[in-house]
Amino acid sequence: MNIKYGNICILLFVLTVLIGLNLVSAHDMDESPIVADKLADANNNLDVNVNQKEIVKTQESDIKNSLEANVEKQVSSDVQQTRDRINQSSKNIKQASKTPVTYSIIVRNNLVDNTTFDVAVINAKNSTPIAGSNLKIKLPDSSVISTRTNSTGYSRLSVNLPSGNNTLKIDYAGNATYNSYSYDLVLEVFKSNVNMSVDIVKQDIGNANISVNLRDANTLNAIANADINIKLSDGRSFTIKTDRNGKAFLALGLNAGDNYVNITFNGNYKHNPANTSTNLYIPTPKRIVNYNVTLNSLYVGNTSISIRLTDYNNSKILPNTPLTFKVADGKT
Repeated sequence: MNIKYGNICILLFVLTVLIGLNLVSAHDMDESPIVADKLADANNNLDVNVNQKEIVKTQESDIKNSLEANVEKQVSSDVQQTRDRINQSSKNIKQASKTPVTYSIIVRNNLVDNTTFDVAVINAKNSTPIAGSNLKIKLPDSSVISTRTNSTGYSRLSVNLPSGNNTLKIDYAGNATYNSYSYDLVLEVFKSNVNMSVDIVKQDIGNANISVNLRDANTLNAIANADINIKLSDGRSFTIKTDRNGKAFLALGLNAGDNYVNITFNGNYKHNPANTSTNLYIPTPKRIVNYNVTLNSLYVGNTSISIRLTDYNNSKILPNTPLTFKVADGKT
């Protein structure tokens, strides 16, 4: 661009010299027709040169404006690129100056409605916990818990989670010294086992009292409002519910002989199922009878006695009942 501008200036200088020479020559010549013709030609040439000079000026102005616009545009672009490089360098320097971190997580308990874990932000360079770190824990139900690590660098959290795999998102925002960090913690949560004890009191008359006691195997707390299913070998079944002390009771009549009893807790959202079974033998109850004795004949060698047996409870006659007699001399 600078070379073109120099050439234009040289051209203008040459044209100016030529015009001056023509003017001097015209002044020194005689006033002859030939001179007049030459002067007219010179005037024409002068007009042409003036027009050319105006054209050159216009071109020069356009070139100058275009050059200035291009220079301004290039300068603006260079300034912006320089700013971007400075900003990026500043970010890189700032980011590089921060220390990376990770988490230390200790699961203390992973039961339904009783999940406890400890979490710490760890300096990745020297593996030491960072005290006073602010954390946000997002639970599966989208609720968020905010916590801060204590002087040991840890924070303990207790949350209520359902059984199965639960994803908790742990976020650390970082600060001027440490980088931010995010981690998805997957916790497998289990149902609690139960302790189920059964006490059965049987009676000879054919009745039995069944008592069931249901408790959490981990906490030993009573499990209230739990359904207990009882099924007998004769086909009968019953459902009873535990009270606030975790106890349930049932009184029922049993047939004589063996009675198999199956007792089941089907579990719930928090506890695993439990089952137990037992056999109850109920002996045949002894019946009380009434003797009604009639002496028909008391002659020697001809003694006759009539005996009538009836049930003591319902006065029913007991037919075909074998009897044994024993007389005074020992004969039977």
